[in-house]
Amino acid sequence: MFRRLEGQVTRRSAWTVGISLVETARSVAQLYLTTNMLDVAQFGAFQLILTIGLVCQGGTSLLGSEAVTTFVTRSMAKGRSGEAAVIMWSVFKASALLGLAGYGLLGVFAFVGTEVVGLGATHRMALLVYGTMVVHQGVRYASLAVLRLTDHLARGFVVTVASSVVQVSGLVVAWLAGGSVAAAVSMLAGGMGLASAGLFVAAVGSARQMGLPVRQARVPLRSVPTSVADFLRGSFWQTKLGVLLDQLDMLLAGSLLAGGLATPFQVGLYGLARRLAEFPLSLAGPIALAVQTEGSKRWFRSDGEGFRRLALRLCATLTALALLACLGLLLLGEYVIVLFDPESRDAAVLLMLMLPGVFASVAPHGLFVLPLGLGRIKLSLIAPGAAMVVQVVAAVLLVPSYGVAGVAWARSATFVTLGAITVGFAVPLWRQSRRLPAPSRGAPAEAEAPPLPESAADAS
Repeated sequence: MFRRLEGQVTRRSAWTVGISLVETARSVAQLYLTTNMLDVAQFGAFQLILTIGLVCQGGTSLLGSEAVTTFVTRSMAKGRSGEAAVIMWSVFKASALLGLAGYGLLGVFAFVGTEVVGLGATHRMALLVYGTMVVHQGVRYASLAVLRLTDHLARGFVVTVASSVVQVSGLVVAWLAGGSVAAAVSMLAGGMGLASAGLFVAAVGSARQMGLPVRQARVPLRSVPTSVADFLRGSFWQTKLGVLLDQLDMLLAGSLLAGGLATPFQVGLYGLARRLAEFPLSLAGPIALAVQTEGSKRWFRSDGEGFRRLALRLCATLTALALLACLGLLLLGEYVIVLFDPESRDAAVLLMLMLPGVFASVAPHGLFVLPLGLGRIKLSLIAPGAAMVVQVVAAVLLVPSYGVAGVAWARSATFVTLGAITVGFAVPLWRQSRRLPAPSRGAPAEAEAPPLPESAADAS
């Protein structure tokens, strides 16, 4: 499928798939090492710690990578390198400041809220250590967006390989030393910190090569163009919905544990099944983001035909990936689970219940990501909100009777709803792409979208 994508899209997609495969291999190694290092009950606590960290990170983050893709692309297309640099550095600064706020939120929760999700005081320090990733993950995502934009993803690949080797090696050492939940999360947090630092350095170097001056880092956040500020405000709330939608099921499983309606062993089974179900989307996400950058360029050049061609090929690729992933999990899921932990065979039943959600989250993912690359935030607000309502209703109906199996059913219903709404929102965007004027021959057309407001950046 990727052979049909042309030019920079092919190269960018290849590097993105490479990064995604490295991250998937690292995740598989992490899963194998942690399931062997920890017993099933400890693994459930480990998964809850990861979930709380992700909730705090998402609860104080914004769509920095989409802001870079959309607005830096548009400014560069109009020759406004100063404005593009202000936008890029503003995203970095806002992401870092919100990350610090997120860690403060996590610190408060570590001391007053862990009992609510079934974690005791013994895991408080482990949560605080893992929570350091909240500070820098937003910067990591923005750095990857800059590398995609500048077509320097090869540097991201090198950083990803190096940090993955360090992280997995640390887990091996922790396993050989006896292992614990605290040791496992410490190794994960260290590797994530190394990756974020390396990607940021690579992104700054790439931005300088592209002509985005580093001196614009001193420009205050209030200098960002109004349209960008409006997008970032909307994306701030979108990330809250997105992270709650994605992590609510583990929080529900933790509440079952705290309420005595599930055992630590059952929560551990659910956590293992969930990790396996997440792998296909971890591949689909980077692929869609790689194509998102080129889709944004084509849209702002008024190349509607090229945009539609790109969208069709992306959807076909992700649908094929979704089918292969579901078939593989259906046929081999139980064997993979037994390979990780022979005592966790029953997790295969929970994995089967999640398969409809796996397909619905992967196949239309490109239709969810492409509008964000055009600065359109409405879909990412409405779709997760509606899907969350479905998840809550399904949980109320199913969880009291079926426990963690009910949580699995609710997760599938959530992503089926999200996928259906995403497809519905794609139809008017498709129609609008047909009304874009064709680009002139011999040179890219000017962006159809109105120019960004003038800012202090243009003086540079």
